[in-house]
Amino acid sequence: MMAHGDYICHPQPCERYIHGTVIEFYCDPGYMLSNDYKYFTCQSGEWFPSSPLYCEKTEKSWPNSQDTMLTTWKIVAFTASSVLLVLLLVIIARSFQTKFKTHFLPRCGAGAVQRLNQQGAVE
Repeated sequence: MMAHGDYICHPQPCERYIHGTVIEFYCDPGYMLSNDYKYFTCQSGEWFPSSPLYCEKTEKSWPNSQDTMLTTWKIVAFTASSVLLVLLLVIIARSFQTKFKTHFLPRCGAGAVQRLNQQGAVE
């Protein structure tokens, strides 16, 4: 039996350990295995791998509040800058659109209407 963990035999039940028996180790919540191997196999009376195995308490590390604050401000600054850039591009596009529209349209007045009538644009 392992402290803060247990094992499952394949095949079950675990009455005797014969050649080819596989034991799968697992840890209780809040603990993790000391290495990457969780399966041990009985081969010719020896367990493979032969490294010791135990469950270690996992430490939850919380990010530093200053780092979290800095990351949050970076996200806010990037979002605000992006919105302002898009808004600026929309304003510039609208001003060019208005300038081109007034540049290509004839000036209003009696002469302009008569010219449009002669060209067949306005009836």
